[in-house]
Amino acid sequence: MNTAMKKKSARDDRKSAASIGYVGIAMFAIVFGTIVILDLSALMRDGRMFIMNWRDGIGRLVRWIRRKLCA
Repeated sequence: MNTAMKKKSARDDRKSAASIGYVGIAMFAIVFGTIVILDLSALMRDGRMFIMNWRDGIGRLVRWIRRKLCA
């Protein structure tokens, strides 16, 4: 058997095969979409906290640099 043929799937043009594929994709989208929607409030809260901490850290760094340069 040819090495290139080992990695290729047979073409399947049946409507039922396409339908099963679409149902599978829809199920994955529903599951992962539900997880994201349920975690959306926590993600937004954590994002705001990250931004506040980032700004606070940058502010501290700037103040530290100014003290070192002006001293």
